Amino acid sequence: MTTSIQDYEYVYGTGESEVKLKVKIPVHSCLQCELQYTDWEAEEIKHNALCLHFGVLNPNQIKEMRERHGMSRSAFAQLTGLGEASLNRWEKGINIQNLAHDRFLRLLNDPTIFNHLKRTVANVEVKRQGMPDNVIPFPNIKNREKLEADQRGFKLRASG
Repeated sequence: MTTSIQDYEYVYGTGESEVKLKVKIPVHSCLQCELQYTDWEAEEIKHNALCLHFGVLNPNQIKEMRERHGMSRSAFAQLTGLGEASLNRWEKGINIQNLAHDRFLRLLNDPTIFNHLKRTVANVEVKRQGMPDNVIPFPNIKNREKLEADQRGFKLRASG
C-alpha cells in the first residue's frame, strides 16, 4: 500500500452557480491489485475547500471555538440558541452552516461578545424564573407588580 498526494478537481453546483474547485488529496494505492481509493481525509479536504469557497468556518474551526470556550455541544447550543443537531452536523462536516449562522459563530470568537451573550442569557433566565416557558417578559413595562396583581385577580363572569 502506498499513498501519494494528487491534484483533484471537482465541480460543485450547477448552471451559473457551478464552480470548479481544486485540491490536493491523499490517494491510497494497492500495489498488488492496483486499486486506488481515497478516505475520510480526502473528504475532509474537499469539504474544507467548499467552506473556503463560501467564506465560512470549517468544521474544525467551529469545534475548536466551542471547545476554547470550554463548553459541550449541548451547553453551547443552549447558550446560543443554535440547534444541537445543527452544531453536530456542522462540526462533523455533514452540512455547511449558512452565512447568518457563520457570522454569528464568528462573533462568538470574540471573548467580549461571548461573555456579553452569557450575561444576557443569564439575566433573561433570572427574569424568567417561575414563569411558564411560553411567556416572554417585556422589560419595559412600568408597574409590573400592579399589572401582575390585577392579572391574578381577574375572573371571567357569566353574563345574562
